[in-house]
Amino acid sequence: FVFHSMPSTLVTLCVLLSLSCAHGFGVIPHHKVSFSEESFSEEVNSRQRDASTSLPAFLIRDTPTSGWVLLSLTDLRIRSEHDADSIGDADPYAWVTLPSGLHYRSRGFSDDNTVDLGMHFYVPSDLSGTVKVEIYDEDSLTDWTNAFVGAQDDVVGTLHVSTKGVHTSSLANVQKESCGWRWCDSGRWWLPDYPCWRCSQISVGSLRVRVLREESAIASEVAALNSAGVELIEAWSPLLAPDSVGSYWSQAMYYTTNLGYGIYGSLGDEVGKPGSGIWNYVEDSRGSYGNLGLADGPGVDTVSIISHELAVQAMESFIPALQRGDYFRRNELGIQSFNGRVWPEKPSHSIGLGDNMIDHQRARVLFDDMVGPAMAKNPRTKATISKSADQFWASSSASMDDAGVWSTLLLHQFHLGLQLTWEEGVTFSSNQFGYLGMASAPPNLADASCLAVNCERLLLYKEMMLERYKNALSVKYPEEWGGYSALERTKVASQVMDSLLFAGGLSIPTVIKFGFAVLYGEYGKSQLGNDFVLHEDQVTRFIMEVIRRFPPVAGFPSWDRKTNKHVIIDLFMANLDPVSQTGWGDTARDFKIRELSEYHKKHIGWANNAIVNGDSGHPDSRVCPAMDLSILMITEFFRAFLRRGGQACWDTDGQSPADISVTGYSATSVQLRESRACGTAEWEVRDLLGFGSDEQSWSNWLFDKVTIDDRFDTHTRAVALALRVGYDDPPDTSAVVTAPSQKEDVPNVPCGLAGILVPANDEHQGDLQRLNAASVFGEITTELLTFPHTADDCGVWRQGEVPSKIILDQIGVWPETRVL
Repeated sequence: FVFHSMPSTLVTLCVLLSLSCAHGFGVIPHHKVSFSEESFSEEVNSRQRDASTSLPAFLIRDTPTSGWVLLSLTDLRIRSEHDADSIGDADPYAWVTLPSGLHYRSRGFSDDNTVDLGMHFYVPSDLSGTVKVEIYDEDSLTDWTNAFVGAQDDVVGTLHVSTKGVHTSSLANVQKESCGWRWCDSGRWWLPDYPCWRCSQISVGSLRVRVLREESAIASEVAALNSAGVELIEAWSPLLAPDSVGSYWSQAMYYTTNLGYGIYGSLGDEVGKPGSGIWNYVEDSRGSYGNLGLADGPGVDTVSIISHELAVQAMESFIPALQRGDYFRRNELGIQSFNGRVWPEKPSHSIGLGDNMIDHQRARVLFDDMVGPAMAKNPRTKATISKSADQFWASSSASMDDAGVWSTLLLHQFHLGLQLTWEEGVTFSSNQFGYLGMASAPPNLADASCLAVNCERLLLYKEMMLERYKNALSVKYPEEWGGYSALERTKVASQVMDSLLFAGGLSIPTVIKFGFAVLYGEYGKSQLGNDFVLHEDQVTRFIMEVIRRFPPVAGFPSWDRKTNKHVIIDLFMANLDPVSQTGWGDTARDFKIRELSEYHKKHIGWANNAIVNGDSGHPDSRVCPAMDLSILMITEFFRAFLRRGGQACWDTDGQSPADISVTGYSATSVQLRESRACGTAEWEVRDLLGFGSDEQSWSNWLFDKVTIDDRFDTHTRAVALALRVGYDDPPDTSAVVTAPSQKEDVPNVPCGLAGILVPANDEHQGDLQRLNAASVFGEITTELLTFPHTADDCGVWRQGEVPSKIILDQIGVWPETRVL
């Protein structure tokens, strides 16, 4: 997902329309670029020629920066005679500029001359020059005119801060130039003083400044701030907080581009090449990077890595750069930038993936225990998943729309030990895209999302679930929970909900949906052959290929602190890179079931290389902690499908292969129904007889409507049930059967012992399908159910029983005109 912000109704609409997009960057291309065999060879040669070209330093931080200084700007006091408001106090905020040109902005305050700016941020230790701090008095009348006609808030004062040397805490004067007419001394005794225009610096207030350079002192201060709920701030970006015509235009282009990606990704695919609309779009955005495996955007100051080889290198260098402070993360999921509306409970107002290092480290250890590799290898985990998957496939019909509920129930059990009901799972799953809609609106237009979703209801639901999660976590992790503060408990519960909403909670059902669309749709048949049938020994490799070809997480974002450049490792494009020597070769954009060893070596769909010393549970690792569990859940889901007969026993319910589409963004949800040849005793009898699938199942009718006596065989009970159904809903009379209006050919079905051919359906006689199905039902019951061969198999009459009454009770119905 990728969007940003633009101050117009049009772009707000674009954002809401493009919430289904999972990708986007660059600018809208004028043409598409296809990969023929000739262009592939040319690309390989060109990429090799450009291999020696140096990449931007921020792209892969193999070489550490000089280090970081922590600068804090806190207590601001403005003298009342110098605030810019004639009525009341000032509405102050600070605007900080580094010599490199990076900007930092504090939050705004209202009608207060004494405030804590709460600005804590890193600056390079080798910074040349001073940091310029400007204090403004915000004027609401200039908020929009500032952007479009250059109107400015009033400047209260300025100061310059040096970050050299070791500082403790000091008060610095905020000064302002004061100019005016005054009497000047001529310097000559014979000449009188004269009026002149003079300027001087006057003190208008003070600001507490603190600079920490020592690493241990910085770590201690950052930990203390974190405990107090104070977040470090990062450099201002025009994509996140526009304040001028240029920055608003940048946001506008960002969202317009994303809308273009939604169109190209959903409607722009070449025939038989799902995702081609996206890769053509991206390749046209390579701009000045040529064949380096990079693309411009999305948005300004952003570069996307689309090469498999560079993606591996970037992920391997990511963790060390993050640990050094050279990289940081913002509130993003994949390639989607979020506003903070969904996270009112956290000081960062961010998804867990964007949390600071301290909060991430705390939760990572818990996640490793909840859903990590060791948990996935536990035989009990596999048994739990297998049993749940068998229950999903126990019915005679299955919708891939329900896979999200299935995974939600299991993930709540694994994360928290909670056993949700199916109805609770439905509620949770139905809310997922609502939260995405809330979070995806531009930060300065966050309220616009509430026009499309019920924000108040979603936030109340989240508040309720967070309390439930806290209770569950206190039971599952009593020792750790006892050591957390109230704020830390809230943060952990919020991170768990993020995982359930946006991580496995979305990606697992997405992969399942794509997998079945490949099995039953035209695309899969064109890639694997019309006669392809999935077998047990192929399941894991098939799933790995689904994730490689259609990665549910499109991007792995980070920001370079020294330059404020946005770097996105494009997992979609990198997995489909046909050029890199480390990648999948010229079949990268095909669906090809490969050797398992190749997937283990090359797969990057879970950010596999963002790991510390091969340890997924390391507090600083960023590989998906539930990678093994997600594979296990999806493969067991498909194995349960195979145990119920697989493709041989499950047909689509009214969907042809042409009806099942696959794009780079989404796949049709496949609806399946078990074929009669493979049915079990759980066939829905009333549905089989044409009464509708919303009635009770076979077993419920058999044991609820018919009195059970173990002396009566199952076959007799089934026939009695069929009779009972027929009597409850008798056939139509001739009075309601209309005459045919036109002649048309219809298929025949054999009926009765004589095998007479009768029409399979008749639009003028609605109950005909049920009557014909009764005949088929009789044949199925004969094949599937037991029938006594001798009287001894049935047992004996008991003393006092009236045989005719017992038989009538078992049969359930009997014509009054017949004598038993």
